[in-house]
Amino acid sequence: MRRRLGRSTAAAVMGVILSTAVAVPARADAVRDQQWYLGFLRMAEANRIADGSGTTVAVLDSGVDATQPDLAGAVLAGIDSFTSSQDGRTDPDPKRHGTGIAAMSAGRGHGANGADGIRGIAPKANILPATVWPPGSVGSRPDNIAFAIRWAVDSGADVICIAGGGMSDPAQSDAIDYAIGKGVPIVAAIGNIETRNGHDLSLPVSPGTDDGVFGVGSVGRDGSRSPFSVVTVLLDFVVPGDDVPAPKAGGGYTTVEGTSVSAAILAGIVALVRQKRPNLTPPQLYDLLKATATDKGTPGFDSEYGWGVVDPVKALTAPDPVTSTPPAAPANPPPAIAEPSFWEGDTIVALAVATVIWGGGLALVVFLIVFLRRRIRRRRREAATRAEPAANRRGG
Repeated sequence: MRRRLGRSTAAAVMGVILSTAVAVPARADAVRDQQWYLGFLRMAEANRIADGSGTTVAVLDSGVDATQPDLAGAVLAGIDSFTSSQDGRTDPDPKRHGTGIAAMSAGRGHGANGADGIRGIAPKANILPATVWPPGSVGSRPDNIAFAIRWAVDSGADVICIAGGGMSDPAQSDAIDYAIGKGVPIVAAIGNIETRNGHDLSLPVSPGTDDGVFGVGSVGRDGSRSPFSVVTVLLDFVVPGDDVPAPKAGGGYTTVEGTSVSAAILAGIVALVRQKRPNLTPPQLYDLLKATATDKGTPGFDSEYGWGVVDPVKALTAPDPVTSTPPAAPANPPPAIAEPSFWEGDTIVALAVATVIWGGGLALVVFLIVFLRRRIRRRRREAATRAEPAANRRGG
């Protein structure tokens, strides 16, 4: 059975979204053979245009094992958000979650000409690790994530990868705004479908659902949505996330699946685009990925594929997105939009339906709270940013 790379949790903690798997053959070059998604994404062509040189991917996770052969020389000194005695370059997690995310994003392979082991999407990028949950924990508090986001921005990250999630949090949302304001995009997993009490629970998680974040889901080898990838209107993009090799504890490799995998892959793609187009703002990057994605499912946006499968070659070769000049502010601006009440009519209906269907199930209530917090936050932003330049707003 494959390993689901991740712990998706409805608690106000940081979970990971990756799952365990079958062992990959011991031959290291067999690992490269299993990286089917490199061909799917045309990475040989993309890497001729950009390979991640000069860019840094911040991995906010369980830490990154700097001794893993495919990451030799790639891992910078980082932080452990729980102690000042560690620098993020160890990974005590039994599943080596953070190490896997780093390898998928920026693995350099090993052996002659780096032909063995895992080749990352941006194989010349550096990894900036931040440990955001302690060993043996199912997650961490959102304030650790908020701290790590700000630290990563101030430490020169070009893209931040958060391969997990939980509930939304004001401190975390403020840190996301800080990153976007400083021009640093954030990629985050949208969440995995979990089966509880015989029912599939489709629960999107923050920060993948937050405004300004590139929330990513998964597709399989045939380009169709992976069965574990959450279906939600809060999804932005999809990339491969199924049957992907990753390092395992004690050496060797295993095969994993999950939207965490997709977050790592998309973070690598964003690093390539930032190398090629360093002056694009996060909203412009979003618009570029949206304009060049391969549409799937219902034409246009849909809740299974978002705007579609990200195409790194098109994103690297398409013209820069054009930002239109915003209209002049009206002489008599409309009144500010009042903060919507939690007990608006549509919310009452939603909660009533949830109560009937789930018997007051905690998971769906948490989902509603996350959805409503996002809705309230979006309305606040719409009221506050009417006259802001389009470049300062999220695309799509």
